[in-house]
Amino acid sequence: MKSLAFCVGLLVSGVVLAGNSIIVTGASNKDGSSALALDVVADVEVHAVSLIAKVPGVSDKSAELGACTAGLPKGWQATCAVVAGELRVGAFAGPGAAPLKPGILSIGSVKLKGLSGDVAVTEAALGNHVGDPLNVTSSVDVK
Repeated sequence: MKSLAFCVGLLVSGVVLAGNSIIVTGASNKDGSSALALDVVADVEVHAVSLIAKVPGVSDKSAELGACTAGLPKGWQATCAVVAGELRVGAFAGPGAAPLKPGILSIGSVKLKGLSGDVAVTEAALGNHVGDPLNVTSSVDVK
């Protein structure tokens, strides 16, 4: 019976992890700020990541972005900024840098002060080793 449950669990997790996605999850902190985690779920190697998310009420001065791309492998070139109420993240594997392997991977996290509305992903893109875009979905779960 345990074997059957294990096999069903693997099958279900395989279905959940199929495809490529950028996931933004978050929660409110006691100090009124919001912490967001930025993650990638991929079924192939990923060599580039781009994300734009609406973060109403947040300015570049009220965002802590030091860990925004901290989960990326060494050698990745990355930028993270808040511009005109949008969180903008762009990153790619530099020469000799390891790609993101298939699976669930952290890009990083941000802390936002002054968030006054719903977070919404307006652009999400992943690229392969030759720069071609991959089919990608996005999701947001911010409490």
